[in-house]
Amino acid sequence: KSSIQMIADTWQSSHDTHPLAALVPITKGIFESAMAVLPPGSIDQTTQFPEAVKSAFSNFVHTFFDKGSCLSINIPRDMVNQVQLAVDQNNVVLSVLDGAKDEVLFLMCTDVFTGYRRRIETRNG
Repeated sequence: KSSIQMIADTWQSSHDTHPLAALVPITKGIFESAMAVLPPGSIDQTTQFPEAVKSAFSNFVHTFFDKGSCLSINIPRDMVNQVQLAVDQNNVVLSVLDGAKDEVLFLMCTDVFTGYRRRIETRNG
């Protein structure tokens, strides 16, 4: 297992009590999660987010992907552009956030998170 996967597994096992946790670890994206819980063949790579949640999804993108947002995640601009283009073109497939999810997990489990933990431990200890 990669170090990211091991850290993610440890975090999930100690924090996630949701019934789907055994089927859908935090390293899985929305598409992979849906594949794990829906009947085989019911979705594929072209499956779109349901219309009922597209407004909420658009708000999510505005909150966490817009350059001017105070809650914007720190990921490469090309990933941000890909997600925003999908929303703008109303082509929001279930896997559209996978690259961003992987980048955020990488940032959490490598230098950024390690450095943050060291600063907290030093301050508290």
